[in-house]
Amino acid sequence: MSCPLNQTLIDGNCIANECVTASLTICSNNGKCGGISLNRCVCNTGYSGHYCQCQPGFIQIRQDGLECAQNFCKSPRGQCFGRSTCILKISLSKKEFVCDGCGSFTSNDPRQGCAGCLDGASIFGPVSSRVCVNDSCITGDTVCNGKGKCSRFGFCVCEGNFSSALSCKGCKTGFQLHNGQCIADICKTGQSECNNHGKCDMETLECRCELSYSGKTCELCSDGMIQVNGKRDCANPSCVINDTICSGNGKCGGISLNKCVCANKTNGHYCQCLEGQSQLYQDELICGANLCKSPRGSCYNRGECKIVGQELVCLSCGQYVYNDPRKGCYSCLEGSVYFGTLSNRDCRPKKCITGDTLCNNQGICQASGICACTDSNADSTSGCVECISGHHMINGKCLPSSCVYNDKECDGRGTCQGSVCVCVTYLLNEKLQCSVCNSVNALENEFCTVCRAGYEIVHGECVNTACPEGQTFNPAILGCDETQEFNQSVSSGLIAGIVIMALIVVALVGLGVYFFMKKRNDIPRRNSIVMPLRDAPIHRMNSNNSTALVTENPEYAK
Repeated sequence: MSCPLNQTLIDGNCIANECVTASLTICSNNGKCGGISLNRCVCNTGYSGHYCQCQPGFIQIRQDGLECAQNFCKSPRGQCFGRSTCILKISLSKKEFVCDGCGSFTSNDPRQGCAGCLDGASIFGPVSSRVCVNDSCITGDTVCNGKGKCSRFGFCVCEGNFSSALSCKGCKTGFQLHNGQCIADICKTGQSECNNHGKCDMETLECRCELSYSGKTCELCSDGMIQVNGKRDCANPSCVINDTICSGNGKCGGISLNKCVCANKTNGHYCQCLEGQSQLYQDELICGANLCKSPRGSCYNRGECKIVGQELVCLSCGQYVYNDPRKGCYSCLEGSVYFGTLSNRDCRPKKCITGDTLCNNQGICQASGICACTDSNADSTSGCVECISGHHMINGKCLPSSCVYNDKECDGRGTCQGSVCVCVTYLLNEKLQCSVCNSVNALENEFCTVCRAGYEIVHGECVNTACPEGQTFNPAILGCDETQEFNQSVSSGLIAGIVIMALIVVALVGLGVYFFMKKRNDIPRRNSIVMPLRDAPIHRMNSNNSTALVTENPEYAK
């Protein structure tokens, strides 16, 4: 089989010579021969070149040649994203097509068709725009803070006096941001603001100087002020000593800035007196120990502070005689402590304080620090809490030991008068001897144990136990009570009387009444002296005290 002129037989088919390579392949086996005249290679996807000989990503270098080179100009929007032209770049090792720069888009990559970014840059704004900006120029959602442009070298070129080093977010040195603009900062003087003697007004960017200073940057002294501290500061002359303001312990203050306001717990005209000292004289700078100071004013507002020698001391503490005048009338003298409310700081001698009272409320604290007890038998050295020798404290009273029995005054049966007990009633305890026996029934002898004639001891009392006929003494009621025998005899007599009265009438009734009354008046009384039962005999006091006799006590002379 033979083919027409300009065609070649390949695999039984006649193929146009324009589609046949030198190695007798059809379109480099990467396409097929097509077109209207079937004389042009139609390449498979990704392949290109006259004979489809260029692999994907490569293109034919020359129209009349078959050599291919890698293509870096391709982009989603034509060659080089329409920002540049595509050129062949030839080196010793390779040939490639790249974009000839990316125009003003300096952070876009010419080897990515100007659609990608160089290292250190990112797409800024809509992705479709493919605008790359150096990362150092991006400030939030703006480029260079909206105050400049990003250079091809990756830093901001700022307008006005904004700082490139700050990506146009701040001002250059010597300028201050004011109303969105960087203007000259007249407040700055080197590394300080207003020479450290004022504050910068952020509205006007002018120094507002301290009262002792003036000038645009507070570099001058105000009228009436002088330079001190090696001409670094200004102050009123009345505050300056040895070229120093207030001895370095304060600052010049007051309405006229002519008085030292001290710090560091110092005081004095020039703050020259250290803590614990005060200036002794107004016209001299001598300092002395200030012993008048207290938490509540001078001398705790209790006395007058005066100069004594080289010290300031309280002349006295007024009525607070136990407070220490050399400690501001605030602390106590030796041997004394605070008494009462702590805030009152009232000092009293330790020996006078008994709990929360003075002298046990039984005396007065004397200037000597010893109590003067109202009870002469109380011990003043104990704060009137204890008694002197030979006495005992019973219910707040110091009683002679001779009157104290079972820790009670006269065993609770009498009262102590002088050094002896006066008994209220008779006492069976022979140890409790009484000088006087107090009883309306006249108890007798030293122990008040014997009743007067006609009385007997009942329940510890002398009681008249004599009763009329037909009655007996009832101890339960300490009185007489009718008996059953007497009641029966009365009933029989009444019956007999009624019978006799019925027989003899009125005369015998009168006679019966006469004898009845006479019989009642003739009932005898018993007079007896009853001694109480004892295990031991009663011993009479060997005393010459005549008051032991009942007849000598006026109470019993009835």
